[in-house]
Amino acid sequence: MVAQFTPKQLFVNGQAIAIDQQSLKTTGGYGETIMRTQVFGKSVVQVPGQDLSKATSKVVFDLLALDSDSDKEDVKTLIKTWKQASNGVLITVVPDGVGKTQNFQNMYLTNDPEVNENPNGMVSFTFEGKPIQLT
Repeated sequence: MVAQFTPKQLFVNGQAIAIDQQSLKTTGGYGETIMRTQVFGKSVVQVPGQDLSKATSKVVFDLLALDSDSDKEDVKTLIKTWKQASNGVLITVVPDGVGKTQNFQNMYLTNDPEVNENPNGMVSFTFEGKPIQLT
């Protein structure tokens, strides 16, 4: 069986962002499960525990670079705006057809994006924040 590629729309604070569809990666932010072993006499029991210190969602994508110098300024303005968002940003990933809408609230731009001045270049973004909400 061949999996069908479903394009997705990405919005940051309600603004549609043109991304490279192949670059989009998300992590739900549910934390990691740690398995511990307890021994009771001759019995051995595995006990799962949650490491909530790693309960951080992540959204990674590449923004398609545009052709003119004025468009490059727009990318740099986005970077500055997203970096200065004191309460983070809302990232919404909407599937085209199948799947649930993914809402990532209070997301903070954690990398310092490098703007590729090549007209066909990309700008990579990494956001981290609260765990995902599916609607």
